[in-house]
Amino acid sequence: MTNPESILLSVVVITHKRLEPLVRCIGSVEACRPPLPGEIVLVINGADAETRGWAEKHAASRPDFRWVELERSSKGRARNLGALSARGEWVYFIDDDVTVPPDIFFRMREEMEAEPAAGVIGGPNSTPKDATPFQRCVGRVLTSWLGTGRMRARYRPLGRRRAADDGDLILCNLMFRRALFQAGRPAFPEDFHYNEENVLLTRLKNDGVRLVYSPALEVFHERRNGWGGFLRQVWHSGVGRGHMWRRVPGSFRAVCAAPSLMVVYLLTLPWVRPGAIFLPLGVYLGFLGWEMARALWEDRLGVKGAGCVGLLISGAHMTYGAGLVCGFLRPGLNSPSAGRDT
Repeated sequence: MTNPESILLSVVVITHKRLEPLVRCIGSVEACRPPLPGEIVLVINGADAETRGWAEKHAASRPDFRWVELERSSKGRARNLGALSARGEWVYFIDDDVTVPPDIFFRMREEMEAEPAAGVIGGPNSTPKDATPFQRCVGRVLTSWLGTGRMRARYRPLGRRRAADDGDLILCNLMFRRALFQAGRPAFPEDFHYNEENVLLTRLKNDGVRLVYSPALEVFHERRNGWGGFLRQVWHSGVGRGHMWRRVPGSFRAVCAAPSLMVVYLLTLPWVRPGAIFLPLGVYLGFLGWEMARALWEDRLGVKGAGCVGLLISGAHMTYGAGLVCGFLRPGLNSPSAGRDT
């Protein structure tokens, strides 16, 4: 048995009925150089006989691998269980469809040494090199200024190591000091389907905890591979942001409200006659055309791919804006039963 005091890092992965990407994820962690400085904790969020069978066999041959199971619940509750089950000084959350580069733990040690006062350190999640054409279009949307604004740093290495907030960090590639989950510190809210990390990060920052973004901690995250999955994810993110604004009023960001204002603006266009009212729409379409051109020339996505990027950006804005309003007015929409994602 490993001495708990000697464990630097606990890698926590939440999963449910996604064994194929999970095996790739765990395999990439175990293949890292230098070897994993701690343990892997797998949390199976709901009945899943196939994953449980794999976990039992894997644990028998890997003393640094452990797993726990709970009844199907919110991601926040599953993450809290993972954090409480961890024994490392740091708790590192990654998604089950993430793969990490071989030197990720070496980079982590460098970041820990460079930021000894940090309580939270995270980095970007990039589109894998073997992504499908549609996934590459999604990746372009996530890394574009028009698509995600300053939050594009979540999806590509951007800038230098710096103090951060929830706009820079994302839970598929994020580590916390384990002490933050003890001694009465706030944990992940368990009644959120999305944005549970945004609530926790905002509270920690308000408590004076140092949050750090490092572009060096890049991992690779599988993108949604269809319109339904992508827009459903955007919808839940918008609903979660609206719920968060009710729960933590100080978390309001004007830029996040822009898609909702755009939805209202577009709904009023048929009822307004002055030509000047169409100016904002013309400006938006101009920016959209610029992003499509960049997708065509910089990413070599072709005419079809560039058109897909334009539709994805505009569709994401409308969906997020509508979700945010609905989430603010009806926070119950963001209950743990609101979606099927892990």
